[in-house]
Amino acid sequence: MFPEHTPMLPVTKVYHGVNRKEFLLLMRRLETHFAEWPHYYTFNDNKIVEACRHLSEGIATKWVLIRLSPNNRRTWSDFCVWLSSNIRNFVNPDIAERRYQTVRQRPNQPVSRYAAMLGSLEANLPRLVTDYERCERLWEGVLPEVRNASQSGFPTSFHTGVSQLCAASRSVSMTTRGGRRWRRRGRGRRAS
Repeated sequence: MFPEHTPMLPVTKVYHGVNRKEFLLLMRRLETHFAEWPHYYTFNDNKIVEACRHLSEGIATKWVLIRLSPNNRRTWSDFCVWLSSNIRNFVNPDIAERRYQTVRQRPNQPVSRYAAMLGSLEANLPRLVTDYERCERLWEGVLPEVRNASQSGFPTSFHTGVSQLCAASRSVSMTTRGGRRWRRRGRGRRAS
């Protein structure tokens, strides 16, 4: 039995077009919803109306102005292309992907900074990254001595991996500096 009205996906987060990750998450949620109710979402207009409910007021207004243009028959794929082309902090996804695959932790870079850099690149990838892929990228990209010092081995989650590798990095820096902990340049040093 079908509901009388078109089932709507709850608006849990308004889309602002900040980055590619936000776009991909919205598209994934919508496509899952459309697949769940194919009877209602066979037409482009129904899909677009549902998607517009999730857009910020400014982006929705821009879309309405486009729909009012003389060639106002727009398909779902037209809408998706238009929406992805309006990402504010646009970084070429192919460049982000290449950088994401090749970036490595630098010798004096903390693991937490390296992980943050991976996260900022992930926001602009042409796809959503699974937690396993994030762990794999983190594990492969940290310095070999940090990876070898990790007691836990390959991380079970990204955040756990960052914590484990930060601890391993601290133990490596303690052994390479003779048990002393160095502060930033110009502030001297202190014993741990």
